[in-house]
Amino acid sequence: MKQSKRLLCVLLALIMLLSCFTVGVSAYKTNYTTCSYSSVKKPVFTKEQAASAVLDYLDDEVLAGLDVNFDFSEMSLHVHIYSLDSLFDTVRSISRHALYDLLSLGDIKNLDLGIPKNTSIRRRSDTMSDLEVLGYLLQWLQLNADPLYKWVDNSFSLGIIKAAWNPKKKIPMLNDLHGYINEMVYKALIDSTGTGFAVGGAYDNLDYIVNDFFNNRLVKFVCDKMAKADGSNAVADFLGLEKNADGTLKNYVKFVDLLPSLKTSIGPSIDFTKVKTYDFIEALFSALIDDIVVKYAGNLILDALKIKPDDTTADTSYINIAITLFVTNETMGLPEDASQDELIAKFLESKGVENPTAPKPIDKINVTLQYILKEGLTKYIYFKDDGNGGKYLTLEPGFVSQLSGYVKTLLPIVGSFWKDAPEITDEQSKALETMNDEQTFAFLVKFLLEALVDDVEFSDNCNSIRELATFTLIDILKDLYPNAEFEDLMAKKDENGNYIGSQYNPDGDWCLDLVGALVDYYLVGEFGMQTVNSDPTKITFSAELNAAFDFFLTKYSKLFNLGSAANGTDVWAKVYYSVNQVIPLTNILYGVENNKDGLREIVMDKLLNAILDFDINTVLSLIGRRASTPKLTATLDKPLTQIITNLLARAINGLFQLPHYETAGTTDNAAQVGLIIPYSYTKLDQVITVVNSDGVNNGTGLKNTVKQLLASLGNITGPGSLCDTSLDLLAELLGVLDLKSYDYVTVDYNNNHPAGSTYSISELKTIYDELALAGNEGLHYYDDNYEYFHMVDFAPWAYLAFKQRLREAGNILNQYEQAKIGKELFPTSADVTFSCYALMKYKDLLIGNQTYKSTYQLEKVLRKIGTVKNEDNLNADGTKKYTDRTWNAFWNAYQFANKVMTEYNEKVATGTVMDYRQSKINTARRQLSKAYHSLKNYIGLADYSQLDAQIDRVANLFPPSTYTDASVQAVVKAYNEGRKLDRDYDSDSQKLVDNYYKRLYDAIEKLENVATIEFYNSGSTAFNQNIDYRYGYAIGFDDTFWNDTAKETYGGADFFSDYFSSEYGYSGDGDICLKATKHGPGTGSKLQIVEDPYGEYTVKNEFTLIMFGDVNGDGKIDGQDAVILKAYASLMLDPDLIADYTKYAGDLNFDGNIGNSDVKSVESAGVHRETINQAPSECIGKFTSFIDLANAAK
Repeated sequence: MKQSKRLLCVLLALIMLLSCFTVGVSAYKTNYTTCSYSSVKKPVFTKEQAASAVLDYLDDEVLAGLDVNFDFSEMSLHVHIYSLDSLFDTVRSISRHALYDLLSLGDIKNLDLGIPKNTSIRRRSDTMSDLEVLGYLLQWLQLNADPLYKWVDNSFSLGIIKAAWNPKKKIPMLNDLHGYINEMVYKALIDSTGTGFAVGGAYDNLDYIVNDFFNNRLVKFVCDKMAKADGSNAVADFLGLEKNADGTLKNYVKFVDLLPSLKTSIGPSIDFTKVKTYDFIEALFSALIDDIVVKYAGNLILDALKIKPDDTTADTSYINIAITLFVTNETMGLPEDASQDELIAKFLESKGVENPTAPKPIDKINVTLQYILKEGLTKYIYFKDDGNGGKYLTLEPGFVSQLSGYVKTLLPIVGSFWKDAPEITDEQSKALETMNDEQTFAFLVKFLLEALVDDVEFSDNCNSIRELATFTLIDILKDLYPNAEFEDLMAKKDENGNYIGSQYNPDGDWCLDLVGALVDYYLVGEFGMQTVNSDPTKITFSAELNAAFDFFLTKYSKLFNLGSAANGTDVWAKVYYSVNQVIPLTNILYGVENNKDGLREIVMDKLLNAILDFDINTVLSLIGRRASTPKLTATLDKPLTQIITNLLARAINGLFQLPHYETAGTTDNAAQVGLIIPYSYTKLDQVITVVNSDGVNNGTGLKNTVKQLLASLGNITGPGSLCDTSLDLLAELLGVLDLKSYDYVTVDYNNNHPAGSTYSISELKTIYDELALAGNEGLHYYDDNYEYFHMVDFAPWAYLAFKQRLREAGNILNQYEQAKIGKELFPTSADVTFSCYALMKYKDLLIGNQTYKSTYQLEKVLRKIGTVKNEDNLNADGTKKYTDRTWNAFWNAYQFANKVMTEYNEKVATGTVMDYRQSKINTARRQLSKAYHSLKNYIGLADYSQLDAQIDRVANLFPPSTYTDASVQAVVKAYNEGRKLDRDYDSDSQKLVDNYYKRLYDAIEKLENVATIEFYNSGSTAFNQNIDYRYGYAIGFDDTFWNDTAKETYGGADFFSDYFSSEYGYSGDGDICLKATKHGPGTGSKLQIVEDPYGEYTVKNEFTLIMFGDVNGDGKIDGQDAVILKAYASLMLDPDLIADYTKYAGDLNFDGNIGNSDVKSVESAGVHRETINQAPSECIGKFTSFIDLANAAK
């Protein structure tokens, strides 16, 4: 990117370059080191500041670096170019020289020199602003498009000046600009050193370079980017590719070798100058399914379901559901009444799965994925020919109903495997059975929204997507516009359940007006747009769309060629011309006209309204292959290189107000030569070729591009032009103004943060936890210390900017945690300090930009409910009106709502209402409304006996250390979830309680034993050997353990397993091997249970050997151990550097410390005056229980 920008700047300078005479003055510079800020704290620059920034860059970074400094003896002048003023001064001096008409100055004589000769047009002039100078500069470049464009191929003649300053030597890239650009791309994509690049060779072609990169180097490029600091690489591991120690790929991998199916559909390599893009996309999608999804997704799915790939007894009922969605008894040739088991077995048998009645899960999931993606789906979702050479995606009739049936089956049981899924009661399950397809999917959408979206109340009485959208948007808007009345404007239903009258009628397009109000809130709040209507209930979608485009086009319109639409009122014409200048959507998506009406049809009819009407086929029909016509080639029927060049042509030509789409004019050569980038290009290399001569594009090329660009400068200058309305934006796009350096908080930090003052990672963590509301974890919304801090409390721009800084701080904290385990580099102190400062600054900004407060919506709900007492839940006979769960939720919400009203009124009375949180008021309203609507007539409680029995069972399980970590954690998680489950669920929520029971039961049943040692504890070596299961320590061994005598008796180290099994114990899961410390077979050695000790050496489990009193690990208790313990007790050793097992072996009186008593015991043992007990009762039979782990995990 930097190289490309540098090249463009050099070209711009060369276009202006003439032999020059310097006038020794400094250029005048307008101050743009500071800027003003908009109401939403965005940097704002004037045209004058932008002009100065552009000209400063031209002076300081381009002209001053061209090394134009020589003596022009024929005219007795010293030429030194370093600024625009010096350039113009010299042009004037040369043109006024007495010998000017006599000297041979080549193309200089063909230049219009009027502007440089005008001495008022200088940056140093007191009567001329930088903005005016820039305008004259652009005008001068336009006037001299011919011959300045000759600089591109170094054919601009300098006449006799060439003897003093030869551009072929000073700027050699101009001798072969095409080769120079290719070499830059080559270095960027293929070889940063440029080794092997040869002008005129295969790589002297931009298309070849791009093809080579994609075909041969893309896989390594992407994988290398995924390498972590610790040498891990998840992508490489997933694909099974060999890595270097730093995580990068060891070898290059061809793209078609990664996706071998492409070899059949496309060929051994992909030539993007020839293959049609649609064909490539189609082949790529198919290859991804065959070579990636089918090959790798099976293991990922089984891992998510916690199923072992080879466990033939595992529950694979979810895979069965997927199979029966696409496979029927009829397709398998089975009787209509055949069971599901018969169907599954028959299907698996037809796919060649071994043992189809009890298959391995990995075999089952792989053939299922392959069938569904390659055969099953195509029966129901397929491309249909339109009879005109095109095709579009469609659904088989009845497929939606079939999906609907599975939704009805799955939703009631989804809680059994998705813990956080919203509860579906028996009543809702029964209602699901009678719903039509649209009602079912509306219910599904509501179900997913409730699971994934917080702080919104979703109505239970929605029979369509459109109705659900309307109710949901109204609830959201109540929070954003707490004084506005949306709800009362909602259409009412007649006796037949049909909506009639009023503004917000879900049966029409009115919910789109609610979208308009929502969009208006964000555009006004974040970008400072003027609101469409001060009453949000009167905002319409069409008015908001017009206002939004007018707002953005005020600044950005001159980047597009809107033609006659620029001054019109047709918003879709503006949208069409601006969008299509960037990407031709109406010529890519299927089934719409390639005009403004087509774009309106895409947005309104085929997306928004089709989604709201649950018209899936209309949405899918946008995906297809448009048929090309004699007048217009469908975009995706072109090779990718042609699409790229066309997009480049659209953007550049449109920017300079030239036709920006292919149908704007004829495609003959004359018309293409008149464009900056022709639409007739089909290859990337044609863009950078100096002059094309391939017949179709004769006369085009980089040289002509520069000529037409210079000739078109008049289109972006003058009143109302790009340079007049958006010069600051242009400066930003060119990189002359770096907005990051003008960021409001960055500037404040640079100006006000004391030099050398830093913040620590712990300080960042403290303020992050405060602002991320970490203290709310485990609290209820009505608890006194629950914190409220939401976008509705502050100006949206401030809150959204704050959230961005909060995410950045979270990333830094996560990076720090990953760095501690070697997976990332530690964040710099500067990054930590700035992040901490930014959070504090934004906290101040938020407090200074709080929104108005209103309890209008909350008061409405309270008025509707009236005064309530807790005893109102009782009937006259003492029985309960409502279930405990729903009444308790309502009573808590009611009390909280009244508490909020009291607090709010107190704030009003004291004049401090701005310190109150609107989000707290909104929560009170939402929770009260939801609880009120959820009150349920009393029924008995659910049966918790099975769940409680499993909870009690956990206390009696064997120690967790006897099971695998993963299976233990599953039990701990399910146990904690079960015991935390509220005990006031009603009998119609029995399924939810049963799901918790089943999760805990399954977790216990799936506990996996780990290999362990069975000790004999008999014979001459018996010291009551045992395992302290709290830490995995093996105890009961003295200094006779594997000593020289034992080694000699049993034949040496290779026979340790025989020694151990004879003297101490055995394991039925493998041989017991010893991994001694570097000092000997003492404390810290590992007793390992090994499978195949002389081959793969697979360690199935290991225990750390402890010999009490031996702290240096040599297997002896002597003076060396006493010295170490004494040093530790005297605080001469850092406790953090001493292994836990060493401290364990040295704490002989088990008081939790190593002191004089322990030291004396070791000293006595070392001279055989004392025997240290190697099997103390304090360590035998001790273990951490499941209950201990569960309590620690709370």
